[in-house]
Amino acid sequence: MQTISQINESFIRLFRSLFSRTNRGILLDICVFVSSIFLPHLLTGKFVQLTRAPDEDVRAKLAVAIFFTMLLFLAPLGAMLKSEQFWERINEQNKKDQVTKNVRFFIFSPWFSFIWLLIIYAFVVVSWMEVLMRDSYLSSPWVILAIFFGGMIYCFIAAVFISNFFRDYNDPPRWKLHDRAGLYADDIFDWFYAAVCYPFGEFLETRLAAVLGDLCIYLNMILFQIFWGYMFSSLYDVEHKSWQDLFVNFLLYLLLLCLFYFPARNFYLAEDIHRPIAWLTIFLANLPSFLYFSFRVQLF
Repeated sequence: MQTISQINESFIRLFRSLFSRTNRGILLDICVFVSSIFLPHLLTGKFVQLTRAPDEDVRAKLAVAIFFTMLLFLAPLGAMLKSEQFWERINEQNKKDQVTKNVRFFIFSPWFSFIWLLIIYAFVVVSWMEVLMRDSYLSSPWVILAIFFGGMIYCFIAAVFISNFFRDYNDPPRWKLHDRAGLYADDIFDWFYAAVCYPFGEFLETRLAAVLGDLCIYLNMILFQIFWGYMFSSLYDVEHKSWQDLFVNFLLYLLLLCLFYFPARNFYLAEDIHRPIAWLTIFLANLPSFLYFSFRVQLF
């Protein structure tokens, strides 16, 4: 009986540690693993049906447009909500040097965020144009220019919001704009970021803001999984006839993995990229989708 009680206590401690703030990334991988078992043949299939709905089905077109719009806004919103509490905890636990070292990779840079945000923005524009295609004003060149430059500006601002999550405000500036004036691009970004966050300053310092940020990131990851499945199903020919075809599709899978898995996982990978258990759970999280989209093999 004592052995069973010890096992139960160990299981309870493991379960509690899984929900600790330091293991949110591992918990996210587990959620992705569970959802990946059902998403390929359930939610992804439903989403593909929505994208192929006839033009008369306005509700389906609207649902697709809202789906892509959520993908565009959830990541920067989650970064803004979670940033204050994240760096407060990192500084309290003396992990700042480790995190600063971890985020030197390209996947944490604003340019990486800018790339995948532009891709999502393209889908947002196309989906909303299908909803509003009956309006003649969309054919105006001024509207097209506004959509193009407005999207570029938003994606840049959103990329700055996301990249600010990986930078403590106490860090020295990185990008100098003018030597004599001592003007740094970081100062401009910080001023703009502070202006946006100022009305919510007190709320952003609370635990509730961090929890809401986690929910945004988790939802963003699930939506990315659906979109990833949609993209891979559209581009991938399941009836490959040679190892060369299989290799090309494997490279395609890796590209989509970088673009549509790490944007949400990076918020936690900044802290645990050096932990082998994190890479193990990342591998397990993507194993069901890889087996399904490569070989149409379902684990259950």
